[in-house]
Amino acid sequence: MYQTKEKSILFLDFDGTLWFGKIASGTVKAIKKVKELGNFIILDSGRSKGHMIPEALSEINPDGFIYGSSHYEFNGKKLLCDVLSESELNAVCDVTEKYNLKMQFEGVKGNYITKADIPDGKLVTIKEMREHYKEYPVTKITFCGDSFFRENDVDTINPLAVEELGKIFTMVRFPSYYEGFKRGYDKSTGMKFFEKYLGVKHENTYGFGDSLNDLAMVKYAAHGVAIAGAPKELTDVAEYVTKEKETGVAEAIKKYFNV
Repeated sequence: MYQTKEKSILFLDFDGTLWFGKIASGTVKAIKKVKELGNFIILDSGRSKGHMIPEALSEINPDGFIYGSSHYEFNGKKLLCDVLSESELNAVCDVTEKYNLKMQFEGVKGNYITKADIPDGKLVTIKEMREHYKEYPVTKITFCGDSFFRENDVDTINPLAVEELGKIFTMVRFPSYYEGFKRGYDKSTGMKFFEKYLGVKHENTYGFGDSLNDLAMVKYAAHGVAIAGAPKELTDVAEYVTKEKETGVAEAIKKYFNV
């Protein structure tokens, strides 16, 4: 355990919080300043490690990572990584085939897609996933019905598919897709882990997010920050809602740390 004295941990979501095709220069500067004070930056992303954009983070250089809620790293060291078992992966494959889902298997080494029109990833067959599951360690899933891009397309997904996958995952509904995080984990689970690991008091935790999969993080943090434009469910539990979007993290850091 790291011994710290009145240091803070800032848990930051990635997409829609830090990342808008780039990280705003003001946000980079604010994060560097708060790190210089001895505080910790932990990326708490819904993405798996294999679905992350490493080069996007080079400017802020987080101290640690929570990938997809069930994979934790600190200073390049893997602390916990709970991947799907063979039986769990086969169950996901069964549901994918049964209900003709467009599935992303988000993994430790990469992002694996079952249909060519899914936004990004390595195209694989269900047969490949079943036969080579050890080569494709998976920590979470994202799936849709017809399209990842059409508003309300989530309604085209058979609810029975969601129910069956819900036996393995905690399901988070978005307008056009679902995310599935391994049961027993959400964005707050890793926060509790790092509080203990780094020896930081709960009162010195900050959670920054913009979407529904950030709800547990913003709610759990002693100081929850919702980025401008976040859904009402998130702003209702946040201590502070930023006025700006792309520079919202910098705005909140200035408010709390006066840097």
